[in-house]
Amino acid sequence: MIISIISSIIVYSIALALIIRMMSQSGIVFNNKYAKLLSNDLSAANPVTGFEKYELIKVFMLAFIFRLFMYIMQLMALYWFAGFPNIGQLNEFDGLFDKILRQFEVWDGTNYFRIASGGYGSHMENGKYTMLAFFPLQPWVARILNIIFQNIRVSLLMTSTLAYCGGCVMLYKLTCLDYSRETAKKAIVYISLFPFSFFFGSMMAESMLFFTMTLSLYFIREHKWLLAGIAGAFAAMSRIVGILVIVAGAIEFIEHYKIIKKLKDKQIMDTINLIIKKGLFLLIPFMGIIVYLLLNYYYTKDPFTFLDYQKSVWGHTSCYFGEGIKNVISGLKTDDMTQKISIFIPFTAILAGSAILIAYGVRRNKTMYTALSLVYMAVITSVTYVPSGTRYTICAIPLFILLADFSQRHKKADTIIVALFSLLQGMYLIAYIKSMAV
Repeated sequence: MIISIISSIIVYSIALALIIRMMSQSGIVFNNKYAKLLSNDLSAANPVTGFEKYELIKVFMLAFIFRLFMYIMQLMALYWFAGFPNIGQLNEFDGLFDKILRQFEVWDGTNYFRIASGGYGSHMENGKYTMLAFFPLQPWVARILNIIFQNIRVSLLMTSTLAYCGGCVMLYKLTCLDYSRETAKKAIVYISLFPFSFFFGSMMAESMLFFTMTLSLYFIREHKWLLAGIAGAFAAMSRIVGILVIVAGAIEFIEHYKIIKKLKDKQIMDTINLIIKKGLFLLIPFMGIIVYLLLNYYYTKDPFTFLDYQKSVWGHTSCYFGEGIKNVISGLKTDDMTQKISIFIPFTAILAGSAILIAYGVRRNKTMYTALSLVYMAVITSVTYVPSGTRYTICAIPLFILLADFSQRHKKADTIIVALFSLLQGMYLIAYIKSMAV
């Protein structure tokens, strides 16, 4: 109870500060000195006004090389730590390539493989289409790529790899709109080295969500509302938290067009015209959710079947985020040391670090980034059991921008962050390879 109350106070206090800041950025002048303090925009200087020739191609290629390096490291770890056959004898084992590919299919990867290879109706458990608990964009794109690769596991991995590389390019472009190139590079490094970012190389939807959310955020910052809405719809088809780009879009829309000031000045018709001509595009991401609900309805005649499956198959339901955070911290008392080390300790540390970073970013960074970080972390903790909370955090994209901005201001932090993230990713990658509950 105490943990739930404390977390609620923290979240609502930050939310209130963000509302005041948004109102200030939208043109409301406060006399209160604290409101003025919150309204200060102290983002890092030297935003990038143009890109050098081939600069974005270099970002894509470096991301691709890094992803290949991580695949090689994973194969080596399979041999060293998981008792896999000697890599030097690959040609002597019939079907060994498929055995290697299956190592990237563990946990939810199996479900995405089933959807990509046979559709939602291809697998049932106890008479239930349990695959409906997973969103469709990742397996659908993999099926398209499979026309080229003719191996659904390879296609899923290539989907993740290309989406990760595209996400890095868009994260670089997005960060450069408000920060320096150095900050943008750090954002990519941090999200790539984050202890659980090896999931970008899995068959799951993390890379696709990373790419589509970052793409939508970029168009939001460029005030290209139609494109932002379309990209947001694809994000919502990747995983349900993709719909949260609407939060960032709404805040940026209100601030950019000074909506609150217009309403205060009784410019009602101008405001209505803005919303109709541009603002309504921010509702397009709901189309991604509608597609997913229609899939549920097609197979079960109930658009919300996935909620039942989340409860009956995966053992968790929605709850107040304070209750979810309390359950995470309570997990530190478990006697299961594997779960304690792989789930509860790291996620508790992530929540604490995120809270500090978000509070720091209220004044230092754009409102849309800090607000989206806050809402995203609140949403992923709004379930009774969060076995994948650490994995979900890798797509809290603005957090990595905030972290990069922080380390740009505090130079000594960069070495510590890179060293700590690299060490922990190596440890948790080995745990993942050994099929532990990471």
